[in-house]
Amino acid sequence: MTQQQNINKKFGLHYVYLLLFATFFFGCTTQTSITSKIDMGGIPVYSLDQEAIVEGIYKFKIHKLNCENFLVMEVSVTNIIKKPIGFGAASTNRYLLSFRLIDEQGVEYAVTGVDNFTYKMAGGIVLNPNRSLSGKIIFDVPKNKYTLVATEEVLVASYTFKNRDLFKYRLPECFIK
Repeated sequence: MTQQQNINKKFGLHYVYLLLFATFFFGCTTQTSITSKIDMGGIPVYSLDQEAIVEGIYKFKIHKLNCENFLVMEVSVTNIIKKPIGFGAASTNRYLLSFRLIDEQGVEYAVTGVDNFTYKMAGGIVLNPNRSLSGKIIFDVPKNKYTLVATEEVLVASYTFKNRDLFKYRLPECFIK
């Protein structure tokens, strides 16, 4: 064995020992894939079975998708930090969370039906730590494949909002009657 081969062998063994030590000392961590991908604008895109964790503050989840007469999503939002968070115009932080659908041709659709969830998200609610709000988001749309887009609207001056998309969900094709 040449001197260079001895050095390479020793370096390789040191590398293996260092890797084993680091794994033992820091723990072997694997991060569960939270997003299926990031779109061109840097927005996380989720599939229906995934939970969106928004900026480490709250979780958003679609629990059920119903496509009988309308596209109806049963959803929840959960506070995952140690202090209250507010949503809607009446909240102290002035954040509004709104939803829209975009089909494969780029046509956008607004929320059609208002239930308790949509009303509270727009009108104002404070979620305490580890508390959730559940409800429905309802759209009257034709049969198609859609992407649900959640947009945060931030009040930056009197009646002036700055919008930014927070996350998206790719939905399976709905067969609406």
